[in-house]
Amino acid sequence: MLATSYLVLPCGKAAKEILGHGLIRECLLGVGTMDQRSNINKAEVAGSKTQESHKGTTRAYRRGVGIMLLSSRNLVFAARRIDMAVEAWQMPQGGIDGAEAPRAAAMRELKEEIGTNDVEIIGESRDWLRYDFPEEFARTAWGGRYHGQSQIWYAMRFRGRDREINLDASGHAEFSDWRWMTPIDVLNAIVNFKRPVYDAVFEEFKEILRS
Repeated sequence: MLATSYLVLPCGKAAKEILGHGLIRECLLGVGTMDQRSNINKAEVAGSKTQESHKGTTRAYRRGVGIMLLSSRNLVFAARRIDMAVEAWQMPQGGIDGAEAPRAAAMRELKEEIGTNDVEIIGESRDWLRYDFPEEFARTAWGGRYHGQSQIWYAMRFRGRDREINLDASGHAEFSDWRWMTPIDVLNAIVNFKRPVYDAVFEEFKEILRS
């Protein structure tokens, strides 16, 4: 059964059925048809300004970016988090600083996290995609200010060589290992609460993945 914290879901028959049972508040912008997306209030997913009352606490969604970085063989870059008790992999992502543009944030995050941003941007999500943190994490991370993250996602093609990737380039490594994976392998390796957004990212960029 889907947890109520999973607020992101591709629009379609399944989403409508779940919405009808009151389990999920909204469909995912940017994945359904234009008619489906037009029925959603875009202001509700417009980044960190969105706030909700969650168990008596008003929290914002932290604005950020995510990067689906592809090799020349269309494999997806994923790295293993260094700060998790369980094995957890993810694609590069990070927050947007102040008035920083999302694209600039994505390029900065790549440089900080993997030591290179020798990439070509080949796709951008049509809207902000968001996910909720588990409640225990939401209470402690960033001082308990955030309910989850709202992200613009980019598809990028890596133009460099594997030896240029350096997970400790910033001196504050977030990852202990990395590899090129198939999208299915990525989905099987991530933490569960990010699954709805990752499903949506791969759906939105499916034509790029097939190219």
